[in-house]
Amino acid sequence: GAGGLSLGFANTNRFNILAHIEWEKPMVATLRNALNKRFKISEKETKKRVIKFDIQKTDELINGSWSDETLKIYGSDNDESVSQFGLNGVISGKKIDVIFGGPPCQAYSLAGRAQDKHSMK
Repeated sequence: GAGGLSLGFANTNRFNILAHIEWEKPMVATLRNALNKRFKISEKETKKRVIKFDIQKTDELINGSWSDETLKIYGSDNDESVSQFGLNGVISGKKIDVIFGGPPCQAYSLAGRAQDKHSMK
């Protein structure tokens, strides 16, 4: 959770993580803080790299040009350039070696708890 998988990759010093997608606001804040404190990435840059978004809105995520509805939901949580240009803008001109993703943290995420009829009790 909160980018643990990507932070693990970053901790090897073999990867420069270009972008992170998180759905829940507390996890976005945790990941941005970790990037700022651990890797000395500026707060402005972490707002570009850690994107609060619904990964199911693939076209808008990748290409930007967010709809008015999407801007209303996610606009204030993200850098304006992300809503305009999407991941294409974030990674523009950079070489990509690996794309990885992980399942929602079962104990803490809304997505994980939604799968459990007992709400992780």
